[in-house]
Amino acid sequence: VLFSTIPEILFVAFRITFAIITPALIVGACVEGIKFGGVMLFAGFWLKFVYTPVCYWIWGDGWLGLRPGITTGPTVQ
Repeated sequence: VLFSTIPEILFVAFRITFAIITPALIVGACVEGIKFGGVMLFAGFWLKFVYTPVCYWIWGDGWLGLRPGITTGPTVQ
């Protein structure tokens, strides 16, 4: 229901925002000890091998999204 009421580009921008914020929070703890290339490498690996599979598990009809009793928040459907 929600997905049909907002433009697709806005929905993509919303998801990309979280994909960018997630490694930024992790890197913020050790920002002075890592070179910029290392930060970009980490962010790429994090997005590819951690963030994307977990998002599929929860929102893409994966095993976490199909389990009863597991919620991703009051506003996520």
